[in-house]
Amino acid sequence: LWILALFRSLQQVSSLAPQSASRFSTIQGTSAATKNLVSSLTAVLNALGNKSQEVKPVRVRKFASLSSAEVLEGIRTDFVDNEYLWSGNISPEIYDEGCSFTDPTLSFNGLSTFEKNLANLKPWIERFVPAENRRVELRSIAIKDGGTAVEAEWRMVGNIELPWRPRLDLEGRTRYVLAGDGGRISSYDEAWAITPSAALRQLITPYEPAYEAKRAGPQPPHWRGRLEGSSPPKPKVVFRGAVPAMVVLPGFGNACADYVEPLNQPEEVGLVASLRRRGVSDCSVVPVQRSDWLKVLRGLLDINFIKGDAQPDGEAFAWYLDLAKSTIENSVESSSGARVVLIGHSAGGWLARALCEREGEDWARQHIRGIVTLGAPHLGPPSTTPDQTRGTVGNLNRRSPGASLRRKKGPGSTFGDRDVFYVTVASDRVVGCAASPSGSAAKIAHDSYAMVCGFGEGIPGDGVVPLNSAHLDDVNARITLNCFHSINEAGTTLPTDDWYGAEGVVDKWLCAVSSELRQQQLKELVPILNLL
Repeated sequence: LWILALFRSLQQVSSLAPQSASRFSTIQGTSAATKNLVSSLTAVLNALGNKSQEVKPVRVRKFASLSSAEVLEGIRTDFVDNEYLWSGNISPEIYDEGCSFTDPTLSFNGLSTFEKNLANLKPWIERFVPAENRRVELRSIAIKDGGTAVEAEWRMVGNIELPWRPRLDLEGRTRYVLAGDGGRISSYDEAWAITPSAALRQLITPYEPAYEAKRAGPQPPHWRGRLEGSSPPKPKVVFRGAVPAMVVLPGFGNACADYVEPLNQPEEVGLVASLRRRGVSDCSVVPVQRSDWLKVLRGLLDINFIKGDAQPDGEAFAWYLDLAKSTIENSVESSSGARVVLIGHSAGGWLARALCEREGEDWARQHIRGIVTLGAPHLGPPSTTPDQTRGTVGNLNRRSPGASLRRKKGPGSTFGDRDVFYVTVASDRVVGCAASPSGSAAKIAHDSYAMVCGFGEGIPGDGVVPLNSAHLDDVNARITLNCFHSINEAGTTLPTDDWYGAEGVVDKWLCAVSSELRQQQLKELVPILNLL
């Protein structure tokens, strides 16, 4: 889900550019790689938006011609009233049908193409940069060159609702040439005050002032008396004996730090510390960094990804599976060959299954004792809803349906006698509601559920993933909790102590893990007892 916000933000970055003035970046100074990237992203989002095939009726003009002053007022309205740099709401009346649009990374012709791009991108902006999180400042606007052009200087700022809370802050200048039919805009040429690479860095970097404010503000207690120095309470679940190592697979947009020091809180409140307090001395996290998720763009080199038929072993997620495989194999080696338990949060849940499918059943049974998923979107959306994974989850379910490793392998398998258990954990905490205020947990949940399963109204879930997508059939245990999806409160930068990995929640699903491990250990003892 989060990568689409990056797509939109990068596209918005691309729509900020004037010419002349050396302090601004223009398309002439942008690398071919960056231009190709933005062009490919635009094509993907147009495919996701399902608007590229619409046939537009012939546009009816209100006025035969416009003066330069009237065009200027239309541009001013788009900046001040419509905040079009974020909203995409422009005044088509002031543009010529054949208008050319250029920015530092993209150039194309046609007002209809411009409108189509904006329409396809708008849902992602509304989801990840709601109105209360953004603003546009019109700093100056004036008629130039004897009434044949208009130039505007501006600034756009937006706090983006991604887990690391980045901010996009851009200044730019746009030149509008009025040589179209009836004096309308024939050329829209933008430039902006930073390079495309600097803009991209903004999108993968936490906005530090927001983080400082968060650290200075109230923190959740996590347990009674923690803020006054009290130690964690006695865990209800404690693993004893030969405790297997556990490997955490981060969710989409998350980094390994989110499970160790979530949102820069003390390490003692992280999931890893909670597991270690319960006897899991060997607990590691796949070393994913936030910027690594941009590697999903490698899927643009895969024709199946472009077509929406991406495979679980395709280019988009191969980098993640490689990291996870290496982490798991290192953990097994350091445990003298003992198998590990995987804990997949959010997309990390279905990616754990994808890794097993890619590497094969023998590898999976040799290395993995169990798979636990926390709020994982296991099921793809209906065909009427764009698939955020470009078909990856649907193809995974066709190639390796449900808890596939629970089913015994036939004779001749080297590791066919090794059980692999599955535990799926979901939540019904937040019910989606389209009528709720923008930025509220219910409204965010409605929009997110709709992207995951095709509908969000009245659907329960954890605020990001709907309940009906987070469980698999034929698993060993299905647990439904009443908690949030991730480490922050929905729509805010505030940390929460009420998510799947929080101290007060983990025992509610670890009890099932403990039970499955005991059953496995008893089965493994039977052959030994028969020899006595």
